[in-house]
Amino acid sequence: MVIKELKSPVVRSRILGWVAVYSFLVVPLWGAGCSRSLQAVPPEALRSQAADASNAPKSTADSPVLEVPPTQTYLINPGDQLHISVRRRSDLGVLIDETLLVPPDGKLPFPLIGELSASGQTVAEVRDKLTTFLSEFIVSPVVTVALTKVTKSKVYVLGEVKNPGIYTIETNTSALEALAMAGGLTPSARRSFVLLLRGDGSPTGGDRADLVKLDLKRLIETADVKQNVLLQRNDVLYVPPNFGAKTDRLFQHVGSVLTPLAPIIGLVGTAIIVSGSSGN
Repeated sequence: MVIKELKSPVVRSRILGWVAVYSFLVVPLWGAGCSRSLQAVPPEALRSQAADASNAPKSTADSPVLEVPPTQTYLINPGDQLHISVRRRSDLGVLIDETLLVPPDGKLPFPLIGELSASGQTVAEVRDKLTTFLSEFIVSPVVTVALTKVTKSKVYVLGEVKNPGIYTIETNTSALEALAMAGGLTPSARRSFVLLLRGDGSPTGGDRADLVKLDLKRLIETADVKQNVLLQRNDVLYVPPNFGAKTDRLFQHVGSVLTPLAPIIGLVGTAIIVSGSSGN
């Protein structure tokens, strides 16, 4: 469930500080609606993920490039490689055939149209944009876009986990797998209210974010796969302490959230106070 869509530019760490403070001072405020749907992990994958949770190592593969993921929902990132070809519908000859690396600013240089924003878009969205722009120069263009290489992504796992920090993940890594990389939850973790902060997929984090509640207790007990979403680049997972945790422990976590994020993540936000279900 998305609790709140956050807007107006502010430092993301400030938002997470409020999220941590929420765990101690709760005011009910429920919202709904999501700027994009979140992918859940299929049921058949749940048992193996849960079984491996306590032993899963941090992702440390040598190569920064991964196998190509499913492209229907994958959002293109800087460093990804695209192969683009263009032909006329009435002609089998290829007019443009380019293999391009998405630059850090996320804008692809392309013949005839100059630059095209690709970061944060799906392959289909890039294809449709190219088709529209090229129609001004080519009669009935047929555009093919293929994702040929992808870069690894980093996520932030913070709060009541054994090894909080920044983790490198592969494509189709779930929230449960990321928590396993961080050594699993501590005894004082609030399992029923894990928070996922997600930006819009752009290189700079964009101008909005979604704050999503994940109920790991429900995930394990009822196999509710909607609670085990697939992560994206720069996602932040925050596990707050439960209500029985000591006050000094809570404020240690406020610091642990603010300190590592302040110099590296800029996003959006207004002060938010949200609530979750009871229990840990």
